[in-house]
Amino acid sequence: MKRVILFIIILLLTGCYDYKELNDLSIVSGLFIYKENDKYTITAEIISSDNNSFIYTGTDNSIFEAFRQITKESPKKLYMDHLDILIIDEDTAKRDMFGLIDFFSRSNNIRDDFYVLISKSKNIFDNVNNENNISKNILESLKENKKYLGIANLVTYQDVINNYLNPNIELTLPSIELDNNSIKLSTIGIFKN
Repeated sequence: MKRVILFIIILLLTGCYDYKELNDLSIVSGLFIYKENDKYTITAEIISSDNNSFIYTGTDNSIFEAFRQITKESPKKLYMDHLDILIIDEDTAKRDMFGLIDFFSRSNNIRDDFYVLISKSKNIFDNVNNENNISKNILESLKENKKYLGIANLVTYQDVINNYLNPNIELTLPSIELDNNSIKLSTIGIFKN
């Protein structure tokens, strides 16, 4: 009988120590990052519980401070565990790929299974015509393209880290661009050295 009571007490005392109510979070679905004049601009697509998306932008001298600007603007705490895609401006990727890899590898509240892309267009989330849930649409387009045409190369952040650290492999990333305010797949970005 003591074992049963002890088991019930243990069962009642355990719980999710890091439980978060979804209504208290801003779920980040996609990020777009570019650096210009030594300032980072981060645009985040936030998905609400009714599946609408909202765009928030922050600019500052570091990636961390740009995120803080978004946090000040967003009504809820940013939740990055459901990040689908990270889109990096082409020039920023050429100049500062290591800084971006370093920041995201040090962030303990971001999983490493999101997809990474290069953008040939600036601030891609702000220039799309009335499209809701842009990040999911881009990701679905990439997956369909890979499945049926075999052109798109899907690369997760974990792949980026593994390839970046391996001296025998050159990092390649798919790229997208805006065409008449709609997003389309473009060429593949290849990083040398």
